[in-house]
Amino acid sequence: MDFSVISKAHIEQALVRLRAGEVPPDFLPSTDYDVVVGGERFPPKQVIALAHHEATGIMPAPSEFKGGKKGRAFNKLEEHGFIIEPKLAFTAAWLFQGNPDKFDVDGYLASRTEFCWTVNQHRQRIKAGDRVYIWRSGKMRVSLPWRRPSRTCPFFLMMLVSSGVGSVTSRQVRLKG
Repeated sequence: MDFSVISKAHIEQALVRLRAGEVPPDFLPSTDYDVVVGGERFPPKQVIALAHHEATGIMPAPSEFKGGKKGRAFNKLEEHGFIIEPKLAFTAAWLFQGNPDKFDVDGYLASRTEFCWTVNQHRQRIKAGDRVYIWRSGKMRVSLPWRRPSRTCPFFLMMLVSSGVGSVTSRQVRLKG
């Protein structure tokens, strides 16, 4: 695959598409490294695949190029100034509750790309790489991981803490004391 056709603008457009929830067909999440942009983490092979699609109109298959820190895809990202970091290790999990009877959880989550949640306990113990679950509580006590909230079903939405800011795709949680 020819990476020379990929410009910084193509990579930036690929990031826009990933933030919007687009995933190139047959690509899995990254296993060892992420492209880090503004506190958000993205799978490098997905970034390069979408950037190649932006540049050529052709969507490569995952088998058409290798990932890895020393690979050509990583070199292209770094050539254009993008930072690649090892994936964060999970060290702890935290539960933040939002009760829709007292707070418009759905409206808040739908209207923001960064979430602020007041932390009343264990503030000093929350570290980069920890999991944070936003629990939409209610009359039903059911949890459905990895789903957006609905008016009829509470859930746990998993996010990550990264230097005070965590992300899952385009959704972030910022801890404030």
